[in-house]
Amino acid sequence: MEERRTLAFDSPIGTLVAEASGDALTALHIVPCPDSRRADPMPGRQSAASHEAIRKTTQDECADDLLRDCRRQLEAYFAGRRHAFDLPMRPRGSAWQQAVWRELQTIAYGQTLTYGALAAQLGRPTAARAVARAVASNPLPILIPCHRVVASHGLGGYSAGDGLPTKRHLLSLEASNR
Repeated sequence: MEERRTLAFDSPIGTLVAEASGDALTALHIVPCPDSRRADPMPGRQSAASHEAIRKTTQDECADDLLRDCRRQLEAYFAGRRHAFDLPMRPRGSAWQQAVWRELQTIAYGQTLTYGALAAQLGRPTAARAVARAVASNPLPILIPCHRVVASHGLGGYSAGDGLPTKRHLLSLEASNR
């Protein structure tokens, strides 16, 4: 079994923890800022205490080229200088999830698509809920841009970071840097 490597670094939406195994990224976790205004954190989310634990246990300097490149590309994204990522990724999921995640990568920077439209693109026009479940299980948010998928009636949900505030931030960032 390949060794899992991680690198944590700060971003405007909280601490990002990139995970790699072998020669590819396998996950990106968004740990919301401890000063998040969310009154009741979602179950399973990292607390402010675990946010600090991640920062203390992960070295700032990383000898791993892949993780350093991931950090550089995400920093450029948040600075508005990068609109696409050029990183090897190997998210783990079912064949359906993989198909949805590949399709997510076709949504252009600064654009959005509804769950129903994404289902139609996949040849399954009645599978909007299945698409939503696959989108919510994306292990590489931002890199695989699940934040660009919205509900037909508005934003919909977001399972990364602190939820909708994170999604709003990402969409606003992209809208202002097109």
